[in-house]
Amino acid sequence: FKPAESVKLFYLGKELEDHKSLADQNVRPNSLIHLIRTKIHLLPRAQKLPGENKSLRPPGAFKKKSDLSVKDGHVFLMEYCEERPLLLSNAGMGANLCTYYQKSSPGDQAGALLCSGNNCLGNVLTLEPGDKSPFLGDIKAGCSQSSLETNMYRAPVFTHKVATTDFLLVRSAKGKISIRRIDKVAVVAQQ
Repeated sequence: FKPAESVKLFYLGKELEDHKSLADQNVRPNSLIHLIRTKIHLLPRAQKLPGENKSLRPPGAFKKKSDLSVKDGHVFLMEYCEERPLLLSNAGMGANLCTYYQKSSPGDQAGALLCSGNNCLGNVLTLEPGDKSPFLGDIKAGCSQSSLETNMYRAPVFTHKVATTDFLLVRSAKGKISIRRIDKVAVVAQQ
């Protein structure tokens, strides 16, 4: 961090005051003092890392196995929740995120609005009013349902509210630690 950056110092759980010396605040020699950064700089949503020629998005982002990381780029966190899972994906197995929209009438064009701006995740598939639902339950007319799909299963996805205090801490194989925002969290389940 930069020397001019503001930090807080803590000793035995108590914040130290800037204008007093360590001795005045009863800090003993060889004591552990915690230094806390008060401002964290997160990378904005960008196509490339600042100052580097590394792409953050596919297809240029993943040229070799070591490029697969959640420290940058787009990440969608999903918890697969099933009591007795029949099938589980292993690392590297692909899945497709789809959103099904059930039209309320043949002229309904609201499904096209689901994939607009930064809210678009995966593919949007429109179902005609007479089409059957791809799930065990029905999708109500004028409503949508997202799902995680592989060649083996199709499981509904339910988004959850993300607390503003939650962040993702990423540790690389070499021990480097990165912190990033969590934009979306979802649970995936078939039961």
